[in-house]
Amino acid sequence: MNTNTYYRVRALDAAGNPGAYATVTSDGVDRMPPKSPTGVTAGARPGYTNVHWSQPDGFFEDWDNGGHYRVYRSPGKTFDPTARTQVTCVAEESDEASNGGNCYDVDMPANTYVTYAVTAVDPYGNESAYSAPVVVRTGDTVAPGPVTGVKVTPRNDGMLVSWAASPEDDIDEYVVWKGVRQADGTVKWLGPDTCSEGTSNWLAILCGNLPDGETHVYAVMAKDHWGNTLHPSDPKVTVVEATELDVRPSVTVTRDWSLGSLGHNRTATRPSVDWQCTDTARCATVTGYRVSRWNPATKAYEPQHDGLLPADARTWEDATATKGNTYFYTLEAVTADGAVVGTYPWHTVFQDRV
Repeated sequence: MNTNTYYRVRALDAAGNPGAYATVTSDGVDRMPPKSPTGVTAGARPGYTNVHWSQPDGFFEDWDNGGHYRVYRSPGKTFDPTARTQVTCVAEESDEASNGGNCYDVDMPANTYVTYAVTAVDPYGNESAYSAPVVVRTGDTVAPGPVTGVKVTPRNDGMLVSWAASPEDDIDEYVVWKGVRQADGTVKWLGPDTCSEGTSNWLAILCGNLPDGETHVYAVMAKDHWGNTLHPSDPKVTVVEATELDVRPSVTVTRDWSLGSLGHNRTATRPSVDWQCTDTARCATVTGYRVSRWNPATKAYEPQHDGLLPADARTWEDATATKGNTYFYTLEAVTADGAVVGTYPWHTVFQDRV
């Protein structure tokens, strides 16, 4: 290398007749850049960004003789070579770096957008063209600001908590806390796991179980990609106090069911109940079962089927129930003379999640 070398070249026509020689001189300097890295990705974390890339074949010999990579970063969402900064990589290449590499950028600006591009450099200093750029939102350790527009609306199936979207662009989810106001004015927070979200509205969630007139306080926090979030006790957080509806029946029904096991389903497509009748002597007198539902308009429990369910019935489903309501039921075991020998009351909060 780096030595002048002379070559003679001539062409042959179709009949094999040679032309005149042409003289070619080479100084032996390799000026051919390597191929550009491909498949560049970037994953941000608080404190560093991991840039990874692959290298097309043909870089093995260059790598073994001192070839390397350069990682560049420019501010914003497009790669600007005039504003680029060469990254000082931490733990850059692995044992198989001839196939690609990793770069941990620990000097990038936090909480902003940057764009990376990678080049390959051979032992002679020839640098490839830039790889395709990759944009990343860098990490941070700062919690998003307080959520605004918090509103709590009492419903028949719980408390609908809604809020305005955060203006910050790294929000991963919203977390709703429910708490109880103490006598001294402080709040005992019950945690963020008492509310259920659906799939149609990112800015609302349904909280609560049975709407029985209790008063709670609610707070909404934004959580970013990095897990940063305020605590509801932070003085910057908006706390809203609201009282549930009280949808409980005005008629008290006493549970008197010792005939066997039973259970009701709150998560099925419709409210349902299933039971067993294992008290041999008493169950032999049962001629059928009656399921009634509380009607808040008439203030009475009304049967949900004609006559009695058969004596061998062991399950019932409310085909007329609609989401967004709380239903109260009674299951009664009835004998031939109309006497009730077993009563089981239950309720189902049939939520219409948002």
